[in-house]
Amino acid sequence: MATRLFIMQRAINIHNTKAKHSLNLVFYSLSVAIIAILSSLFATYSFSNMNSALAEGNTVDFSIESTDSISVSVPSTPLVLALKTSAEGQFGRAQLDVDVSTNSATGYSLTMLSSSNRLTRDAKVNNTEYYIDSLESSITCTDETDSTCTGFTVNKWGFRVSTEAAYSSVPTTTGGAQTIKTTTGPANSDITTIYFGAKLDNSIPVGSYSGVTLTFAATINPETLAATTGEAPASDNTSTDDSSATESPASSEVNTPEDAPTETTAVSETSN
Repeated sequence: MATRLFIMQRAINIHNTKAKHSLNLVFYSLSVAIIAILSSLFATYSFSNMNSALAEGNTVDFSIESTDSISVSVPSTPLVLALKTSAEGQFGRAQLDVDVSTNSATGYSLTMLSSSNRLTRDAKVNNTEYYIDSLESSITCTDETDSTCTGFTVNKWGFRVSTEAAYSSVPTTTGGAQTIKTTTGPANSDITTIYFGAKLDNSIPVGSYSGVTLTFAATINPETLAATTGEAPASDNTSTDDSSATESPASSEVNTPEDAPTETTAVSETSN
């Protein structure tokens, strides 16, 4: 009897051991499966977050903006015409070169404006003020040199661009700036030569006559002007409208000996 019970108890123990082993295998398999699922979910979540981080805040927009530029300059020293008077009147002229540069494909327009058409003697003579006014009408010299100009009005002064034959009265604020040159393409140190002439006789006292500032402004042409302009037009007496330009005009000044030296910025001025 005792032997039988022992055998039965051992069979029961063996059965319980196998059952426990099977349960352990099942639990182990379930654990491995759960871990694998969780690992897959975590990896998917991490990869998604990484892609999201890369997609946000890592882009740069790129563009190119081209601009036009223009500059104008004149000599920094005052423009002075030294002239000896004579009974019949002595002519003389002074040369001024205006330098313009621009990268604009439409070219530029150069204008001139005078603060006044009158040069006044620095000091009165016997309480009398003497002055030299600008020409009242255009004059073309038949035999012009640095010291001769037949037909030029005595005790007057005027200007002409080297590409033109006639001397004219300087443009003032009354009539507006005068266009003296127009181009249709880029320019690198494009020189415009201007002559300022005068003829004096002995009826006025010798001395320094000054008080005029000439302003030269260069403005980039708008595209519409460049498209319709074939060649540079002749000078005219009409004022220019800078509102159609692509940027503010460049300008420069030349002053009289009593004034400050020339300031070359966007505009240029000259005083006689």
